[in-house]
Amino acid sequence: MCCNCMRTFREAAAIPRRRMAYGLTMHQIEALSDDLPAISKKDIEAAVSTTRPTVTRDNLLRHEEWSRQFGSEI
Repeated sequence: MCCNCMRTFREAAAIPRRRMAYGLTMHQIEALSDDLPAISKKDIEAAVSTTRPTVTRDNLLRHEEWSRQFGSEI
């Protein structure tokens, strides 16, 4: 799985946990069960909108230019 996908889904999984822990003390958070709350489509959409790509468009353009100049095509 690509790095960007993993980062996005990791963030999506953290959103319900944050929601569950909001307003609790550290002791209350530690006492929460290990059952993970369900991840909703809304959580995934929020994660997609806030997770930045690891490679920028500029990086891709620079790589393509370098490949045109120095790379080899198979």
